[in-house]
Amino acid sequence: MKKNRLILLIILLILMGIYIFLTLRKPQEKETSLIKLNPDRIDMIEIWDEYDGVKLVKSSAGWEIHGDMVWDADSLTVDSFFADVIAAKYPLSPVSTSLEGIKRYSLEEHEALHVRISAGKESTYMLFSNLGKAWDYFRFADENEIYQIKGKVYSVYFPEMARWRNPLILRIMEEELESIKVSYLLNDYTLTQDSSGWKFKDAEREFDVFFNNYALSKIISILQNFSSYILDTDQNEEMIRRFDEPLATVWINTTDNKTTKISFARFDDDTSMMVKDDDFSIIHHVSHNTINRFTRAPQAFMDVPAF
Repeated sequence: MKKNRLILLIILLILMGIYIFLTLRKPQEKETSLIKLNPDRIDMIEIWDEYDGVKLVKSSAGWEIHGDMVWDADSLTVDSFFADVIAAKYPLSPVSTSLEGIKRYSLEEHEALHVRISAGKESTYMLFSNLGKAWDYFRFADENEIYQIKGKVYSVYFPEMARWRNPLILRIMEEELESIKVSYLLNDYTLTQDSSGWKFKDAEREFDVFFNNYALSKIISILQNFSSYILDTDQNEEMIRRFDEPLATVWINTTDNKTTKISFARFDDDTSMMVKDDDFSIIHHVSHNTINRFTRAPQAFMDVPAF
């Protein structure tokens, strides 16, 4: 019995050895870096298709979008692009090398997503497509060889401003706030912060606001991360005229003696418009809920939070 077990064990070890040997001898597909530029020297990223385009330029302050205006780029999107594209690898074996393949894989210039990455005078120019697969296809400009990359560039890093622009309008921490003055149709009031906490004051009343009061917390939270993904940069007289009778106007005074003014006006049934410091060259679109944070009745600031 023991002899039979020993024979079975030897056979098992032999089979395992054969498996390991064959696995190690199995040809591994060779890969190479998609971008051979030094990542630290990359200073420009250009992405475009038949309809739109974005140009990102690295400045001393970080990445910016350059066009009719200069915008701060969204650092999270740029970081993801570096991880997914700049650091990507692809198999050296092409899936096609023919001119017909360029059409078959939708990599003709009018169909593809164009990506050019530059580091000084050096650059890498690629065209990407996706045929409804899990991974993208691409080719280098002026080349017929088509490769498949294990990732998605075509549908993730599309050249729309909203995808790349930093949506942040304001970021003011509570400790930086000195006062918040609000004027709207039903009331004018001021919230003031000192060492003892927050105080509410309007024409009829003045009182301390409890710590963690819900209405106050909603205002503070949006000022810490006031973002908008939709905006208009075209001068529109009708839109600007709506700010002649704003839904609400807010003046935010900070401890560094600066004042930021934000004004709200109606856009449609679903959204409102907002301008910062009367700069009508940029009109942001925000939800009505954003205005509601500032236009609460005085009683809302009297509420004691439930702990």
